[in-house]
Amino acid sequence: MSEMGELKESGCVAVSDDGKPVNNSELMMRALQYAAGIGIMVISHAEELELVGEGTMNEGFTSTELGLKGIPRVAEDIATARETMLAEYTGTPIHIAHVSTKGAVRIIREAKVRGVKVTCETAPHYFTLTDDAVRGYNTNAKMNPPLREADDVAAIKAGLKDGTIDAIATDHAPHHLDEKDVEFNIAMNGIIGLETSLPLSLGLVTDGTLTINQLVEKMSCIPSKILGLQRGTIKVGSVADITVIDPTCEWVVEADRLSSKSKNSPFLGWKMKGAAAVTVVDGKVAFSR
Repeated sequence: MSEMGELKESGCVAVSDDGKPVNNSELMMRALQYAAGIGIMVISHAEELELVGEGTMNEGFTSTELGLKGIPRVAEDIATARETMLAEYTGTPIHIAHVSTKGAVRIIREAKVRGVKVTCETAPHYFTLTDDAVRGYNTNAKMNPPLREADDVAAIKAGLKDGTIDAIATDHAPHHLDEKDVEFNIAMNGIIGLETSLPLSLGLVTDGTLTINQLVEKMSCIPSKILGLQRGTIKVGSVADITVIDPTCEWVVEADRLSSKSKNSPFLGWKMKGAAAVTVVDGKVAFSR
């Protein structure tokens, strides 16, 4: 375990095993107990590494057709089940990052019904894309967890609609061109997501999955609450972190127009609707379109 107490004293609000999932169940249990004792959130990258092996994309028809080693859904499902069971046993909270499978949604939903202190998030690419985006060996569609199939996308949307999935995060992972412009098997995982998260998520309002108020809650208020931050609300005395959005703004995702130094997005060339017009951080304008 990391020095959680010292990390919290230095301003850390959460600890995570993202990038190197904890396979030792006792270690995760002790981490949950210790973190709860000092009031810091544990964020889990739920993945059973022995099932992942050398997999590079979702295991299914597309991986077979492309000849790529697959990562089965159950790798995420098993780890999600373990985390919720440990949280239930210890009575401590846990947050599951970037949920991508229908099985994980079901497990978390059932755990919440039992009163387990579990929260979770997904990312826009998991309710927008399927593993078909990998066709052509598109490394900009390589991520971890990988893009899944249509029934997983449907389950993610259902989880957002019924409140099983608490929040929407970007899982923003910038990479240099040299880390992506290589063979699919050795390309780095991850995509950029900050600039496309809003328009893609507004699609959930358009298709009736969420109301605009629910979307705002899942992208700001609820994440702040999960992490215990005094942000995400507009009221007298609160921190002035505000994003003014233009839901009608139409634009095309073009590499040379992205603010991010990295351009590793599977949405290059997509037409988007909706954008941030002004961003205020700590009361100061940080961005203006």
